[in-house]
Amino acid sequence: MQNALLRLKAGLCRLNHRAVSLALAVLAVASLAAAQIPFTPVSASPGKLSLCSSVQLAAAKQLTFRQRACWYGSELASPWAAVRAGFSSGLGQWWNDPYMKREDADDYAHRFAVYYVKRSARETGELIAGYFNHEDPRSHPSGGTAFKKRIHSALASVLITRDDAGSRPALGPIAGSLGSAFAGAACYRELTGAEYALRGAGITYSSYFGKALYQEFRPDIASLVTRMLHKQGD
Repeated sequence: MQNALLRLKAGLCRLNHRAVSLALAVLAVASLAAAQIPFTPVSASPGKLSLCSSVQLAAAKQLTFRQRACWYGSELASPWAAVRAGFSSGLGQWWNDPYMKREDADDYAHRFAVYYVKRSARETGELIAGYFNHEDPRSHPSGGTAFKKRIHSALASVLITRDDAGSRPALGPIAGSLGSAFAGAACYRELTGAEYALRGAGITYSSYFGKALYQEFRPDIASLVTRMLHKQGD
């Protein structure tokens, strides 16, 4: 029975590794489709811009499924994703967490690959759940000035999605957290219990709150850093 479970987990891990290729393929197909659309200057009509153009994605009132695939695919393929993967894998190697019996270059490469497996599963879960629940993955700062209200708005954005139809629970973060956690657990033989996956899902879900707070206060942080740099230069 144990050997059968290990074979099943190995199969799931291989399947999740294919999810990385699938996500990148979606981005490539979307980019190919966008290449067929004549590029026009930013000042032109937004409807004529490239499908994956950041201007097009920011200006669209509602994102189509292909535009959502562009949005998540660009995050998955961004240089910052590789930096985060390298940093996260390095910390995991240093602390040996998740635990592995031996630590070497292959172990680091495995952790690096698993990061993309988990991130692909997370983005896919957000993409599908968010599309059917009509959630907008883009950042929408509150625009307020009261500190407490801005914090409340940022945290609430993870729990609730709002549009013209009203308010309802946000399912994208939940689906992304579960997808990431179980995909990662499937790739570690030493971690066979569901409790590890659920703990990972909780950690991933909590990261959405941190991301929401960062997006809300990002202009303030940038302004503070700029002032500090100018002060040091004087």
